[in-house]
Amino acid sequence: MIEIKLSEDYEMISKDNPFGLKYSPLKHQFETYQALQNNEIVINLHNTGTGKTLASLLYLFDLNQKGENVLFIAPTNELIYQHAEDIKEFVADNNLEFNVIRIDASILRSLTSYTKRNGDKLHQLLENPRKFADELNLEFIDKRYPFVFVTNPDIFYYGLYFQYQDKDQRNLCQDFASLFSYIVIDEFHYYNPKQFANFLFFFALSKKFGYFDEGRRICLLSATPAQYVVDYLKRLELNLEIIDFEFDINSKDKLQTLTKAEVKIAKGNLEEQFDLIEKEAISYLKSGLDGVIIGNSLIRINKAHFRVKWEDKGKITGPESREKREEANQKSLILATPTVDIGYNFKKENKQRQNIDFVITEANSLDELLQRIGRAGRVLGKKVQDRASKILILVDEKSYDTLERGLEAGKEYQRSEFADLLVELNAPAQKREFIRYIRSYAMLETFYPLYELYCMMADEDKGYVEELFEFLQAIFGGNKSFRQLKGITGGFRHQKQVVEDSKDLRIKDYRDFYEWLTNQRVTNEQLKKERALESKIFYRNTVEFINQQYASKQSLFNFRDSFSGPQAVIYDPKGIFISDKVGSYDLLHILRNYNYALYDNQEEFSKATGSSLEGDFYLKLLSFREEKLKISYRIDLPYIDLFTTIDRNQKRNFFEEKFCNRPTALKGLEIVASEALDPKIRSYFKEEYIPMMIVVEELDSSLFSNVSDSQIYPVDVEVSFTRPREYKAILGTAAFLVYPEMRGAIYASKKREELPIII
Repeated sequence: MIEIKLSEDYEMISKDNPFGLKYSPLKHQFETYQALQNNEIVINLHNTGTGKTLASLLYLFDLNQKGENVLFIAPTNELIYQHAEDIKEFVADNNLEFNVIRIDASILRSLTSYTKRNGDKLHQLLENPRKFADELNLEFIDKRYPFVFVTNPDIFYYGLYFQYQDKDQRNLCQDFASLFSYIVIDEFHYYNPKQFANFLFFFALSKKFGYFDEGRRICLLSATPAQYVVDYLKRLELNLEIIDFEFDINSKDKLQTLTKAEVKIAKGNLEEQFDLIEKEAISYLKSGLDGVIIGNSLIRINKAHFRVKWEDKGKITGPESREKREEANQKSLILATPTVDIGYNFKKENKQRQNIDFVITEANSLDELLQRIGRAGRVLGKKVQDRASKILILVDEKSYDTLERGLEAGKEYQRSEFADLLVELNAPAQKREFIRYIRSYAMLETFYPLYELYCMMADEDKGYVEELFEFLQAIFGGNKSFRQLKGITGGFRHQKQVVEDSKDLRIKDYRDFYEWLTNQRVTNEQLKKERALESKIFYRNTVEFINQQYASKQSLFNFRDSFSGPQAVIYDPKGIFISDKVGSYDLLHILRNYNYALYDNQEEFSKATGSSLEGDFYLKLLSFREEKLKISYRIDLPYIDLFTTIDRNQKRNFFEEKFCNRPTALKGLEIVASEALDPKIRSYFKEEYIPMMIVVEELDSSLFSNVSDSQIYPVDVEVSFTRPREYKAILGTAAFLVYPEMRGAIYASKKREELPIII
């Protein structure tokens, strides 16, 4: 075990307090406010727990009484709730004239007045929040006041990218583009390159459509941003200021933010090192300390919660309700998943010293380690600041060996010194970023809202969209012209109408399929001459081709991954999974990790539990599995009519040429496991077109190297040839992140050439 110490940490106090705040703001908070006076984009890089949210809210003093709305985006619904409460308190304490509105998908669905469409509800809410005052329990300070709209990036994305129903798309894009003069995006480092590109589009639109000229300001809060984020933001050619960490050790104008820490580093994870974890945790707890155990795996946290012999404990995990999370916050021992990584505050009532005295954590990446060790010993505004915190870090064997060589046992490191050393050692490894997506697919994804804007604008205004396109092309990169992408997106729009509205096929659809199939150009006259248009088989395969191409591209238009498993409604009488005993979660997680009994239907489940929760499956949890259930997938051959005409020895070559080593979408996916599954579970995905990238065997090593140190995991997919063959695959939108990273290896592989993806 490696043992070191970390020094206490401080923040500088601002010499100015023009707002009349009860306590003088910190230097970085006031500098953020000042930077927003003269810069369109300001990034605050200070550590979590040092008041970045307050730094962003000081600008509300400038907007007060101007009638201008504010948008506050946070990555999780729990954080939305937390920020909404904090903003309400800030507004009330400082007599600011704003109303605060919190919205997530569940709240939006619950609204019943005026309309049934969620998109229309959202538009009406943004247009006139007073309509929903009763349903949302909105306490308007004054109905005339502007609002601070606190929401998640998904709602923002679906509005801006024309992803609500057709009737609502135009209104919502215009709402999000024009209604807000100040936008705060919290935890900006949380977003992957695809999501970052979505925000970059909004910033570029704001510039080219003149919103920055009208005074729009953007404040980004990020503890650990990747360098590419700053590099791309600079391409916007806007005034940008970064509020970075600085500290003068000799200054008297400072406040302590973190205590000293005694740090132990061991190899393994929560399950492998359970005896050590329990010993350390019980020792701390018996000495009167409060702490948290943070794990990367929900099942490991649930097992640890079940096994740690301590009465006063609670869980903060995704399945837990907000009420149970709040109860857990008051326990002396909290067990938590990465739910708490993103801005979560561990609140303890009337505690004079740090709320969290000790942290025991797994850390698979550098970001995780730095975030989590900063959870212990936070003393900003606390009376008692001299109690050292305790930290136990669990890392993989390779990282441990690197740290053992690179750290000096027993030494006390400055916090910034320690962070810089970890970066230098790259142990644990920094989280992999799929940056090539921005150059490969960001322009294609972004062109869809551009296309819709172009179509809805008057002819004399279309030039604004073309100008925005040229600007985005310069930022993202890409080699397709506006005209080319306009044709591609128009084709995608047609495919959407065929799939969703049963629109008739065009002759071009048959031609696209024929050319994809044969790798040969064909004219309309040749198709007619061959009587292809009269063939039912040719029609059926063309329809399948359109569904495949549409599902593949449509998966791009999700802020998070498009692939998600069936939802299970769970009855957990022993409380091994969820404290409320009834809840819902991903069925595949339950299958892998728990023994269960399946109910036939919701009626049977409701009769047994009294719950009215709805899901895809209903089950009762019995116990933890001793060994994790191995889950993989099987898929039928697509275009089965074609495969019956191919010699069996050529079927694999045909499949690999047409469907492997690039994103696609295929139908007929089955869930298989090392034990028998209920037929309804096994066939859950059978009728859907699932986006995926299947790679040939010779590219397996390249696939694994390109997803290492990320949250993307290859799965096994068996393809039903005469003799079944197993491949590695990436399912969902993640395929579009991984493919650009592998393109070089695909080109280099023997006799492999990239085929165009037709949309």
